[in-house]
Amino acid sequence: MNYTVKSIRPTTLDRLFDPNNVQLTDGGIDMTVKSDDSGTFTSASFGSRRTDILYGTYRINVKTSDVPGTIAAMFIRNDNTEIDIELLSQYKDPAKVHYAVHPQIYESNGSPSPLTFGLKDLSFDPTEEFHEYRLDWLPEIVEYFTDGVPTHQLSKNIPEKPGRVVINHWTDGNPNFGGALPTEPAVLSVSKFVMMFNVTGNTEPLACQKSANACSIHGECYKIVFFSSSPFTPLRKC
Repeated sequence: MNYTVKSIRPTTLDRLFDPNNVQLTDGGIDMTVKSDDSGTFTSASFGSRRTDILYGTYRINVKTSDVPGTIAAMFIRNDNTEIDIELLSQYKDPAKVHYAVHPQIYESNGSPSPLTFGLKDLSFDPTEEFHEYRLDWLPEIVEYFTDGVPTHQLSKNIPEKPGRVVINHWTDGNPNFGGALPTEPAVLSVSKFVMMFNVTGNTEPLACQKSANACSIHGECYKIVFFSSSPFTPLRKC
């Protein structure tokens, strides 16, 4: 993805996303945050073309950078709402994972309310091996998991409208969030990314769902699982 998120603070940089910072590898995808000779920082992002993605389960296996100052994120967003998982490379001993839904609620002292935000310690070093980070989006709750183990739930301001899924790795030098700018190129490695989801506007299964063979990832054929009232029981799949 090639876009810029303008800074709203005088102490932080614009987030410049450069598609050249997303590279396919034998093991998956590397997403690099780096600066050029002039000191301009660029970040990495990719996302779904679909903007009608709704309830489902979203899972990513990543190995984070050991260079402080970057944010690795998986989120589902539209113009008004967002669901996030974020890993900040400045946190070590222990490393931490952020969970949030937007719009966020804030306490009187300006800190994020636990109604829409969670911060959990990790029992491992996320820079050494790949681990799975997962969110399950339901109509009234978002459930979070690490390596398949439930870690947190949020049930306030849960989005009700569809959006797109985005993976990114970025920096802006915010001392109150990501920390100081990285001092060397920082690489986030992605080995696996799985989405099983409902979509708006579709009332009939896609053609590939009637096939016994694996779905094509090209064109308009996607692996989609429709969930019943019993959480994550697939009714139809490719």
